[in-house]
Amino acid sequence: MTKSYPRGCGDDLNTASARTMEAAGMVKEGTIREHVVKAGKWCDSVVHAILDREWNAAR
Repeated sequence: MTKSYPRGCGDDLNTASARTMEAAGMVKEGTIREHVVKAGKWCDSVVHAILDREWNAAR
């Protein structure tokens, strides 16, 4: 049995990216705090994911 775990990671303030991932059936898994530096400032990243069985059921 193969279990893949597609993930998406987006900027905490990028609501368009979050909506796109959720529209694809992904769910918010959590937040990686101070994950990346943008414009000299540490920013959080939001992680979304979907399981194989969820992806297959949605297609």
